[in-house]
Amino acid sequence: MQARRIKIEKSFVSSLKKVPQQVRQKVDDCLKHFIDRDAEHSLRPEPKSGFKNVWTIRLTRGYRAFYSQETDEQGTYSSFFFVGDHDSYHRF
Repeated sequence: MQARRIKIEKSFVSSLKKVPQQVRQKVDDCLKHFIDRDAEHSLRPEPKSGFKNVWTIRLTRGYRAFYSQETDEQGTYSSFFFVGDHDSYHRF
């Protein structure tokens, strides 16, 4: 299976600075698994209801990485724009 392409937005980096250290430590591993398309079960990618084109992956039991699916001249990629607790999507 082909690896996923991702883009990390400035807003993702900014929000990452505001989460607990143990969450920050998980981000690189989770994004690597997302790109490699392994560990799909533990990441649990899912669309966020009530939002158009907003998805999440699980970083920890209570924290998610938020992304949207975008397209450019090379095809589809996932644009990660926010990290926060499970209910953070109410604030962006």
